[in-house]
Amino acid sequence: AFSNFKQRGPVILASKELGEIMEALEESQMTLGSMAGNRYSAPFREKVQEWIANLSTVSDMVDGWIAVQNLWIYMEAVFSSGDIAKQL
Repeated sequence: AFSNFKQRGPVILASKELGEIMEALEESQMTLGSMAGNRYSAPFREKVQEWIANLSTVSDMVDGWIAVQNLWIYMEAVFSSGDIAKQL
């Protein structure tokens, strides 16, 4: 879910929902890690490993998104000020 940022509309990830998403993602990764170590999951081991890799990729992407979002919020004020905007 996105939340509004200043006059720009819904362009940033909402912190409340983001926390819930990250919590669910970490919980799912832990569950899959437990499944991977369970001897009874041998027939599904390849699929479990695939899901572990998929969730790791999602986690990395969300972390990157948050980093870019934080930099954008920080830099937005600099580039939207009238003086600098004119120079660009």
